[in-house]
Amino acid sequence: LYYKIHGGSNYNIFCSNGSKWFHARKAIAPAFSSQHVRRMNAVAAGQIDKWMKEKMLPYVDEQKPMDITSEMLKLTLSVIVEAAFEYKI
Repeated sequence: LYYKIHGGSNYNIFCSNGSKWFHARKAIAPAFSSQHVRRMNAVAAGQIDKWMKEKMLPYVDEQKPMDITSEMLKLTLSVIVEAAFEYKI
């Protein structure tokens, strides 16, 4: 597991310390400002509401089985893509 995270490199935020860690942490800090986190939370909540209305409720109304794994993967991908890249799929 360590090698998979470390990747043979001496420079990443998970396995660095000291000045290398500080530099990596400082570089990504703006992405996690309270403004960005609020926007990402709003994106996630909006995507979940949309999924419930458009995907889940029709299955419930028709009492049909749902492939929840597939649906959760699609929902997760749509949230990540919109929250991180501001692109809707």
